[in-house]
Amino acid sequence: MGHDFAGVVEAVGAGVTRLKAGDAVLGRARFRQAGAFAEMVTAPETAVVHKPAELSYEQAAALPTVGVTAYQATAEIRPGQAVFVNGCLGGVGRRRPVRPGAGSLSEGTLGARRGRQPGSPGTTRPDS
Repeated sequence: MGHDFAGVVEAVGAGVTRLKAGDAVLGRARFRQAGAFAEMVTAPETAVVHKPAELSYEQAAALPTVGVTAYQATAEIRPGQAVFVNGCLGGVGRRRPVRPGAGSLSEGTLGARRGRQPGSPGTTRPDS
């Protein structure tokens, strides 16, 4: 069980070049193997990155799945485009649906309210 993790590298396999023992990292375990709820986990080098120093291990462990999903959903948004996130209080919606500095407007729903339009009561701008 578990896919997202953060921790300290204990050892690396042959051919690993970006990481070394003692590095603070975050990443995602292999989908079919999972195992991130265990005391130790293995993951391919391509699924692991260095943990930003300003993040706690708990914060870093919450990023891999929601961060990649939010990025994939917003990677092609350009300045001036508007974005609406349905259910913005989930992990993905709270990851700032529009990249900071992109100059785009984003809004999202806080709950299921029939007939609501972006900008009306019951909506929010999660990036403001």
